[in-house]
Amino acid sequence: MTGNYTYNYVTVFFTPDTSVNGAIFGVYEANFDPVSILYSGSFDPLNPSANAIVGNDDADNLISNVGITTTGCTGACSAFSANLVAGQTYYLFLSTYRSNTAFTTPVSFFATGTTFNWGTFTPTPTTPVSTDIDTSAPGGFDAAQLGNGLNAVFAGGTLYFTTPGAFAQNFQLGNSTTNTIDLRGTSVNLDGNLTDQTTNGSLIIANTGTSGLTSILMNGNSTYTGATTIESNVFVSLYGSINNTSSVQVKNGALVIVRNGASITAGHITNELGGQLFIQQGGTVTDDLDNAGEVENSGTYNAIINTNTGRILNLSTGTWNGDVRNNTGYIANSGTMNGAVISTSGDIYSDGVWNGNVVSNTNSLSNLGTWNGNITTAGDFVHRGTLNGNLTNTGQAQITGSINGSLVNSTGGSAFIAASATIDDVSNSGILTLLSDAALNTRLVNDADGQLSIRTGATLNSTLENAGLVRNLGIVNGGISTNRGNLINDGTWNGDVLMNSNLINNNGIWNGSVSANSGTVFNTGTWNGDMTSAGEFTSTGTFNGTLDTSANAYVRGEINGVVNNSGNFILQGDVTGDGAAFNNSGTLRLEDNGFSGLGALTNAAGGKIWVGSFSNAGVLNASSLSNAGEVHMVNGRTGDVINIAGAYTGAVGSVLSFDVNMLTGQTDRLNVGTLSGTSTVRLYNSANGRKYLSTPVVLVSSGGGDGTLTADTDIGTEAALGSHSLMTYSLQKIAGTHNWGIVSSLNTPALSSLPESLTAYVTAQNLNLANLPDEVFVRDNSLGINQWMGHSWARAYTGELSLKGDFTISDAYSSGATTKARSSQDGTQYGFDVGVYNIQGTGTSVRAGFMGGSTHARIDDHTLSGASLKIDAPNYGFYTAITHKGLRLSVQERNEVLNSDVTNPVLGLSSRRLKARSQTISVALSNRFDIKSVFVEPVIGYVGTKVNADALVIPNDLGRVQIAYLKSQLAHAGVRVGTSLTTKSVTWTPYSEVNVWQENAPKSQVAYVPEGTSDAVWLTGQRTGTFGQALVGVTAQSRSNENLSAHLTADARAGDTLNGWTVRAGVKYRMN
Repeated sequence: MTGNYTYNYVTVFFTPDTSVNGAIFGVYEANFDPVSILYSGSFDPLNPSANAIVGNDDADNLISNVGITTTGCTGACSAFSANLVAGQTYYLFLSTYRSNTAFTTPVSFFATGTTFNWGTFTPTPTTPVSTDIDTSAPGGFDAAQLGNGLNAVFAGGTLYFTTPGAFAQNFQLGNSTTNTIDLRGTSVNLDGNLTDQTTNGSLIIANTGTSGLTSILMNGNSTYTGATTIESNVFVSLYGSINNTSSVQVKNGALVIVRNGASITAGHITNELGGQLFIQQGGTVTDDLDNAGEVENSGTYNAIINTNTGRILNLSTGTWNGDVRNNTGYIANSGTMNGAVISTSGDIYSDGVWNGNVVSNTNSLSNLGTWNGNITTAGDFVHRGTLNGNLTNTGQAQITGSINGSLVNSTGGSAFIAASATIDDVSNSGILTLLSDAALNTRLVNDADGQLSIRTGATLNSTLENAGLVRNLGIVNGGISTNRGNLINDGTWNGDVLMNSNLINNNGIWNGSVSANSGTVFNTGTWNGDMTSAGEFTSTGTFNGTLDTSANAYVRGEINGVVNNSGNFILQGDVTGDGAAFNNSGTLRLEDNGFSGLGALTNAAGGKIWVGSFSNAGVLNASSLSNAGEVHMVNGRTGDVINIAGAYTGAVGSVLSFDVNMLTGQTDRLNVGTLSGTSTVRLYNSANGRKYLSTPVVLVSSGGGDGTLTADTDIGTEAALGSHSLMTYSLQKIAGTHNWGIVSSLNTPALSSLPESLTAYVTAQNLNLANLPDEVFVRDNSLGINQWMGHSWARAYTGELSLKGDFTISDAYSSGATTKARSSQDGTQYGFDVGVYNIQGTGTSVRAGFMGGSTHARIDDHTLSGASLKIDAPNYGFYTAITHKGLRLSVQERNEVLNSDVTNPVLGLSSRRLKARSQTISVALSNRFDIKSVFVEPVIGYVGTKVNADALVIPNDLGRVQIAYLKSQLAHAGVRVGTSLTTKSVTWTPYSEVNVWQENAPKSQVAYVPEGTSDAVWLTGQRTGTFGQALVGVTAQSRSNENLSAHLTADARAGDTLNGWTVRAGVKYRMN
């Protein structure tokens, strides 16, 4: 029906397989005047103009053009041309041109252009009926028919709109999932309610046939319990309510706005990608949400967010009461969120109020407002507001706001605390950074895996418990009860550390104290606090505090505070101080260079101080040193120095040890202002050997005091000071000073043995050969005038001489000696002379000759056991004799070459060859007086000898002995008394003689020259002095051969320093 006219009709629907332009439809046979119309999508007999595309009642030309012959049609058959879309449903409407005309058969129609899938024919209803919105009309029902045969009851069908407007009907929804409202581009208002017809009524709101967004205002209060689906391009503006729906599905391109006072209560809402759900202020939604689109809430949302892959905005007036179970999209809150975040791997931004915990965040979370709950994040967290809860971070957190709870930055986490941040409590096992100008005033625990970085300008004012790594570039004012990790300070540290069991490394300024260190402390900066250390302490910077150390300490730099050391304290390099005290009961080592500026140094009993090393000399400078322990400079090299400006005070049992080079005299040195108390000295000889030290080696240089030093009996000291055969070393106070050192003294008897032995030999030789044999002198008056005559003679002698000499030595620390030498000599001598006798009858005779011989001697030193001198001395010389009556004058020169073998155990000599040369001048004058049968002959004489000996080199580089000055100047005076007895064949002349001898030569001088120096030690020997001699002799002249004579003498000498004897025998033959 249309208008007030009734038409009879038939419809058939079809779907083309392919799209086509110019398809032709028409009626070519009918008993009436036909009309044909084409509809798209659906045909509504109550609204026949809706969806009509094209129609015609008169088109013979189209029919004839396709070659079809028409029949009937009482006028003209109908035909039209149309463009078709493949897959679209079309309705072909056939009816009569005139109303109220019977539609009788046969009726024939055609269609060209493509293949059609034809549906069923629908004839004209015989009578109008009331119908529900069901599926009977394939195209659905036009909402214009509501109340005009169309009931407001959905039975699975579609209700579409062709005319905008408001619809007041209350709709019932049957138990069907296909109940559909299709806006078809028409904006409408639904003012009624939608309720279940029975149960589980569902509703689809669609907008087909258009690409634009079409609105539907829903003002009623709907209570259906089935599902709600909002299709694409549908804009639902809800002013009423939708309550009890099982679910709401907002499709891509759909928009739902819940207006002020409106509400949705559903079992579940799904907002698909591209869907939009807006809740205005005053609107309420109570539905669990799965969102892939966009949700904006300015009202109240009372449900959880089950999943969010889209965008959710809770605006400033919005309240969201529900948890966020899984977020992979974006959530922004400027209002109030009341619910936990169970899991988010998307983005959450809040500058409003959020009441709930964050169980898991693996992407981005930002709080610029107030968050009341605990937050656990493994992603990025930016906090600029207030957190009233705890923060657990394993991701990256930037904190500029307040945390009224604890911050737990776990392993793998990285947290940055900015200037405006405040936190109640911090625990870190990740990476925690205090940014510039940040100030943290709360307790902080840095666990074993934690890394805390305090940047320049940042301040930590709270207590710190550290088991990880702390690097400070700013300021730390808080204390640490126990540090079990690493502290690296490159800034300023003002807090105290009660216990350090791991590492503190200060490169900046440290003003706090360390009460107990059992770990390691490094200082390369400035340390102003006190420290008690039972661990390891190393400082290459400046230390100004008080240091108590019982373990290892290594210092290279400056140490200005008091040090109490009971451990091992090692100073390396040039260390300076400002005069503070150092109390040592452990070990103090100065390995390299020195320590200057030390104050009072106390070395307790058991304490040890080591100065210097094998590679570098050490220098220790202190104001005073009180030593009850051991102070060592022994390290295998000399040159270590300890300078004490004030007093050195040694306690009983204290030790001082020194390196000393016993070859060069170089040594370590202790220089003190005053020396008091007593100490034991230990020595180590750094040289491979020892020699005579010409000057004392000063070990301790003192400006005063009455202290004493005693040499130890240890093996090193014994090796340095132990007696050498030639030299003796001792520790003693150096004469004329307050210094103490090593003095060496020489074995004077060992050095005086050689000169005394040579003196004994020369003296004995001069006594043996002082005069020519007596038989060479003959009385002149028994010869003819000017008679020439020659003599040849020989004599042998043997004897002993014991000589005692006192020697002094130029070395102040060596003693003089008395040396006793006994010379045993055997020798022969031969001579020949020629002369003129009784010259001119005056009784004067002059003759000259030469002589030669050799002496074998052994001189034993009775003072020095085993010392001896063996001499094999050939001699030669010249002589002359002048006689005048009883007056006789003889002069002789004798030269000897002394080939000597020296044996001296003290000097290490055994038959060491020594060559010497001597020259002797002898003069004798006598005058014979005959008194009856007795003659008396006064005698005077002089024997002078000068000896030149080679240097005697002492083995083992001990130097040499050089006889620098050895002379003999013997003068004697005596008288000879004899007589002559004639026997048958021999004329005998026995006689006796006594002499007094006097040695007038200066004292002998012998130089000992140590190896490697030209400084000699001089030994001066006392000479023989005066002694007496008694001699008896006899000459025998053959009467049968007056040219042949012989003699025999024996003498004995005695004096304070000399005694001995000689026996001489000789023969002479005269040649006239």
